[in-house]
Amino acid sequence: MLDKPTLLIATLPYNLSGPQLYVEQIMANPKLQAAYNAEIWEVQDIYRGGAGKWRLLQDCKAKIAHHKNCVVYINQDLSLVTWLALCFKLAGAKKIAAHSHASSFSAPRTALLRRIYQSILNATSPVRLAVSHGAANAMFGKHAAAKCLLMPALIDFNDLAAQSEVLSARISANFTFACVGRLSPEKNQSLVIHALAKVLDSGQKAHLLLMGDGDSAYEAQLIGLAESLGLSQSVSFARASMQIASVYRFQIDALLVPSIFEGQSRVVAEAQLFGI
Repeated sequence: MLDKPTLLIATLPYNLSGPQLYVEQIMANPKLQAAYNAEIWEVQDIYRGGAGKWRLLQDCKAKIAHHKNCVVYINQDLSLVTWLALCFKLAGAKKIAAHSHASSFSAPRTALLRRIYQSILNATSPVRLAVSHGAANAMFGKHAAAKCLLMPALIDFNDLAAQSEVLSARISANFTFACVGRLSPEKNQSLVIHALAKVLDSGQKAHLLLMGDGDSAYEAQLIGLAESLGLSQSVSFARASMQIASVYRFQIDALLVPSIFEGQSRVVAEAQLFGI
């Protein structure tokens, strides 16, 4: 019997964001387990600059060196996806797939550079996946996006409903707004802090829960913004949680999605399950 091929998943460092939850779910899928020997490479942010790219090439070579039949699946943002795909191609990988989970990326910053990256990625990654048309356009460009396979995010609603049975105490007796997701500028959490200030100025009582991990510098900015607006007692920060279902069910009255780059994101579908 022939050995199963290796599936090398080059992905983000572990967190509870949508792309990582996707990887967690496919790793648990019996069909994938039957078809592949799956390995995860959590690619750290240590490959900046020319020396970093040389080190990335060497690491990519090492990752596939002992696998005769290896499929590389890259679950990253546009900039690092492109460098990973190029390095794996130069390292000798024959089968490379790239998966886009976002409809906008913070890097590369200019339109010309984005087109260059997209051209390199399309030349090195023949298999292109995306969660939506917008995500396909953002990573591969409009022309290549037409040949992209759309694979919506996986959400097990039955499992989510079962998880919600665990009681989660409310953080505030007031009406609670919440943003659930990675703390990063493109998610635009600062907008809702300004909005909360206007709500409270109008005489309404409300609380804001910002739930997620991410950019520590941006988190510090958000904390500073809340303090500058006198909202320290009205804004709570919480880490991403495996008990998100009970948070939806018992803590949140309204979910806010201030990001201008997303349509129906994962958290919207999850919140709708609980009538939020």
